[in-house]
Amino acid sequence: QQTATLLNGRRVVLADVAAFSTPDTPELGRCLGYPSGQRQGCGFPVGRLLGVIDAMTGAVLAALCCPLFTHEAREVLALHPLLRRGDVLVADRAFCSYTQIALLLRHGVDAVARLHQRRPTRPARNDDYSETWTKPPARPQWMSAAAWLALPEQLTVRIVRYAVPPRKGCRSRVVSVATTLLDPLAFPPATIMRLYGHRWNIETCFNQLK
Repeated sequence: QQTATLLNGRRVVLADVAAFSTPDTPELGRCLGYPSGQRQGCGFPVGRLLGVIDAMTGAVLAALCCPLFTHEAREVLALHPLLRRGDVLVADRAFCSYTQIALLLRHGVDAVARLHQRRPTRPARNDDYSETWTKPPARPQWMSAAAWLALPEQLTVRIVRYAVPPRKGCRSRVVSVATTLLDPLAFPPATIMRLYGHRWNIETCFNQLK
């Protein structure tokens, strides 16, 4: 486990979001919101828990409560000061955007994240390759104009794709991971696979928090 979590002395942190329900009070309803389709007076407010956990110790570094319909990209900015230069952030596809990866690199933090479903992948014969991502034309609404202008016009991102053996509870058969750990000799595909596979441990931590 030490190889998968410390990565040659570098701290690995896991980030994810989980939903939770609360008592139906007016204050919580206004703060968090209700799932769509619920009839008034017949449901419960639902929030989102944005958590960051140390992969080695299991310690919860941060747990933020977010409204149901707020994208985690807006809230994750509050977590950046908790990250240290040299950290590796492992996360799901919701964190795999040009903007998030660029901001992490500005903090000296590398990313390992499930490739977003909107990004195309190359033919199956190439399972480890690099590609250049171009800065999107539109600024996210949650980001200031100054921060947007400070981002680079291009990023180099490595894509590692691997097959997942069939097992109960696992829907994916092929996983594509985007990472800023670009050196295939220092970080071979097996290491990237272990890193992203370790992310599933955060689900157990969330269950304990709930």
